[in-house]
Amino acid sequence: MVFFIKYEFWFHYLRRLKKGGIPVYLASGIFREGQLFFRWYGRWYRRFLDMFAHIFVQQEDSRKLLEKFRINHVTVAGDTRFDRVKKVSETGFSHPALEQFIEGKTVVVAGSTWEPDELILECAYRELPSLKWIIAPHELSGPHIQNLKIRFPESIFFSELEDQSVSGIRAVIVNTIGQLSYLYRYGSIAYVGGGFGRGIHNILEAAVYGMPVIFGPNHRKFCEANELISLGGAFPVLNERELLSTIRQQLEMNSLLKTSSQVASNYVMERVGASVFIVERVCKKSGSQMF
Repeated sequence: MVFFIKYEFWFHYLRRLKKGGIPVYLASGIFREGQLFFRWYGRWYRRFLDMFAHIFVQQEDSRKLLEKFRINHVTVAGDTRFDRVKKVSETGFSHPALEQFIEGKTVVVAGSTWEPDELILECAYRELPSLKWIIAPHELSGPHIQNLKIRFPESIFFSELEDQSVSGIRAVIVNTIGQLSYLYRYGSIAYVGGGFGRGIHNILEAAVYGMPVIFGPNHRKFCEANELISLGGAFPVLNERELLSTIRQQLEMNSLLKTSSQVASNYVMERVGASVFIVERVCKKSGSQMF
């Protein structure tokens, strides 16, 4: 059997697998009316969906949309990313040099940032000197990260933490790959980048650790962002003034920070389980014991 995730629709793969009698499943599917499948010329694209043995979607809205087009081999199962971030949060990780840098201070972790994000973060960094920062840019080219050291003075590269004194250091700039999902655990507030571009990056990686998540305005296609905003665990901002105001509100109103942090954690934990649900459903249907 073969599993594809979310937006992976590969016609030739699907056709060959179907011809070979190999069942193919879509996990964490999410569908919107504007997609090619549902436009007036979408009949050919809907053939992709008929090649799946079963489609597991994140939300009831997706199931109802598919049902309108007579695609009925669909079950609402949730999003497997919740399981992934929970597993990461439970994985042991320690970094003594980073913990020495933090020294019990309040930390903002800014993850997957692009230049427009960094421009407004620079203002908050300047106006809130008592905070410590962990900044993990999406782009790791030499010129870009060198420019970040200028933009965020009193900073140090993550790769240099163990070799240099952290006295007087306010920010760690992450210049390596693969650590961000673990570094969020050191934060009290998270900022997730991408919201001033094509769309925000994964906010669940931060929310699982129980802290409010801030991001830019391009978040409307992301159901987890919209739901977390409505619950009071996430906060969109349009500019540096709104970012600064949002951080200050969280810091100055301890009850607000506590509440929004708990909301974020609960949101993730209440949605864990999609992976087990899908595996059990597939194994029951196929009679397989491979899992």
